[in-house]
Amino acid sequence: MTRIQCMIVDDEPLARTALAHLLKKIEDCTLVAHCASALEARSALATNPIDLLFLDIAMPQLSGLELAELLTPRPAIIFTTAHREYAVEGFELQALDYLLKPVSLARLVQAVDRYRASLAGTPGATDTTGMASPAPAAPRLTARVDRQNVHIRIPDITHVEGLRDYVRIHTSDDMLVTKMTLTEVEQTLAPHGFLRIHKSFLIRISAVEAHSAEMVLTAGKRLPIGRAWREEALKALAGA
Repeated sequence: MTRIQCMIVDDEPLARTALAHLLKKIEDCTLVAHCASALEARSALATNPIDLLFLDIAMPQLSGLELAELLTPRPAIIFTTAHREYAVEGFELQALDYLLKPVSLARLVQAVDRYRASLAGTPGATDTTGMASPAPAAPRLTARVDRQNVHIRIPDITHVEGLRDYVRIHTSDDMLVTKMTLTEVEQTLAPHGFLRIHKSFLIRISAVEAHSAEMVLTAGKRLPIGRAWREEALKALAGA
């Protein structure tokens, strides 16, 4: 079995401990080191080459985003943060995934699976015949609808509406109801350019047609921006 050499970088001791505990449950992951700052991690990476870097974003002196820009060569990076607004910046750095704290084991396993899948082939790479490899299939969200598993193309989702223990998933041509919380859906969709704007709404940023300080227009529908999410939402939408 090929081991995945991992490093955790987070200035919060409890967050480092919690993530390390979860990583131990994944059979092929080995925690090589854990660091309390980006500066410490930069020194450690010089002598400890790793495969997968779990990197917090909001850290003093040097942020996770700044560290990622400095790394050459750059290992596969999975950002771990409590701040939703950093998702877009993280993916501009070609991060493999983006985990919102507190990280669940299921979501961590999904992120590590994404790393394994990335090893199987690089999008746009060429094989020994010189032919381009086929583009990877669009990412999908699997939801239980009417007693069957439905695989929904994530690029087709315009927004998601929370209804306590259920959500309505709106796509460009359909609407599906499934038993999940909006927070659970957010954990899966945040790495794909989705943004929480209200206690009841999650939107795909690229599907927004217009916005103001109070609302967004997506798929012809006006959705409110909640006060608690306004600052982060407007910052993300301004940079879209």
